[in-house]
Amino acid sequence: MHYYFVDEKINKQFILKNANFNHAVNVVNLKVGEQIVCNYNNQSFLSKITLISSESVEVEIIKELPSTEFKIRTTAILGIIREQKWDYVLQKLTELGVGEIVPVVFKRSIVKIDPKSIEKKLARWGKICEDAAEQSHRSTTPIIHPPISNLKALEQYKSALNLVAWEDTNESSLKQAFKTDFDSISFVIGPEGGIDSQEIKTLEAMGFKTIGLGKRILRAETAPILLMSSLIYEKELS
Repeated sequence: MHYYFVDEKINKQFILKNANFNHAVNVVNLKVGEQIVCNYNNQSFLSKITLISSESVEVEIIKELPSTEFKIRTTAILGIIREQKWDYVLQKLTELGVGEIVPVVFKRSIVKIDPKSIEKKLARWGKICEDAAEQSHRSTTPIIHPPISNLKALEQYKSALNLVAWEDTNESSLKQAFKTDFDSISFVIGPEGGIDSQEIKTLEAMGFKTIGLGKRILRAETAPILLMSSLIYEKELS
């Protein structure tokens, strides 16, 4: 079954255009009568192709499908890392169900963002997440916020539970942190160079609790995937 994120709905019909049209007609060669899933306004609908024209595909809604979204609203606050690794993290966190992603330039960040390129990067990152959301049969794509460099701006991204992973902490483990009841979580992961102690103090003053991710030091691209996977295990699979 093929999944498509659509932005045009007319009564009980969806219209596939542009990239969606090209994929449906020229890549996977779908025909009238075949069924697909259309994701619209954070909902998924089983739909049937009713008409294929030279520039669009019309589909009719059969029924709404149950949501596959993770019940806990999750915000990943991530130090920006090298492009290939960053793309990988975006893809995997999307597959795992993250709700929002906030890129951050920390003091030790190796990668710096040119303000002139932000709009282009956000579009590219959004496409990576959309492709991953379709592949993992999600009904929505993560919101990717513009990069920030002032940690105090993270106040607006706080949740019911707020964590920051730090290798030098002796504080609680993930399992202990996840024992509490919460409907939303924000977690901070640093870049390749890590988060310095002054930044940790700033985050702690804002209400972020330091946690460890085990006895071994993880790469910047591994840590968020471990944390998100652990969260799903504790709150969805257990």
